[in-house]
Amino acid sequence: MELRAQLHMHTTESKGARIEMECNVSPKKAIDILKKKNIRVAAITDHDNTRAYPKVKDYAEKRGIILINGIEATTKEGELIGLNLEPGIEEELKKGIDLLEARDIILSHGGEILIPHPFDMRGRGVGERIKDIKGIVEVFNPGNVLGFEDKFARIVAEKLGLPMVASSDAHWPEMIDRGVTVVDSEPDINSVFDSIKKGKVRFENCKYLSWSEIRNWSLMRVNESYFQVKERIKNGWEVDCNYMKIANQRIIRLIERAILEFSIKKPTSKVLDFLAFVSHFFTSLYGWHRRRDYANFISLL
Repeated sequence: MELRAQLHMHTTESKGARIEMECNVSPKKAIDILKKKNIRVAAITDHDNTRAYPKVKDYAEKRGIILINGIEATTKEGELIGLNLEPGIEEELKKGIDLLEARDIILSHGGEILIPHPFDMRGRGVGERIKDIKGIVEVFNPGNVLGFEDKFARIVAEKLGLPMVASSDAHWPEMIDRGVTVVDSEPDINSVFDSIKKGKVRFENCKYLSWSEIRNWSLMRVNESYFQVKERIKNGWEVDCNYMKIANQRIIRLIERAILEFSIKKPTSKVLDFLAFVSHFFTSLYGWHRRRDYANFISLL
């Protein structure tokens, strides 16, 4: 039978690296949306914790959802998802762990590895280290709006002979049924993973996020975290990637402060649409720089 699966999604148990409020979908609400969207198999993969799973395991079962416990671990070399693991695995998969150590811990506990957005232009994927992981590769993520990130993920998965899935990486309700993987499988977890590894999958609703959707999500986060954002702008952001070096410049932070106050006062202004366009332009420039580096790596495989 065909089962619609979502193997990468977040709940309110996820906390952002810079702005704490990252997702506005509670674990229970997530299950209700999955049921409404006829998604039978789902993995909750919150950042660096498994708190959601025990809260809704029984509720998901009552609603006919095959729920998989997962975690999106933040390693030194990029994010890595462990699936079908026991709650509390974050005691071993600590934030900032070495990538290969995270891989070994997941496998030693009988889990499955999902490699999310490996060629993410922000550098949050494992990038070239994908060749050392050999897991299931996420070849569609709606947040990879430049497109080359997913194209490269598919090329590398095919070259390395790795299984592929699409995912939503959902952070708000409307995202949950983006990037659905339809698996030809019996309705149990082991069969689902066996079918994925055999390539018995197809993908649905692989639609990238629009810039208006990204803008609205960003405004929602800012509204919910106004005082935290204001404090970060005042004192400086954590510099964890190259583009944050630019964002952390004093003159840029003064602009950020003005935009913050304007967005709170006039959240529907067309000026914000223009700023989203400008952001897209500079994101594209940064992204194409990354694209060149990744293209060189792929050419050598």
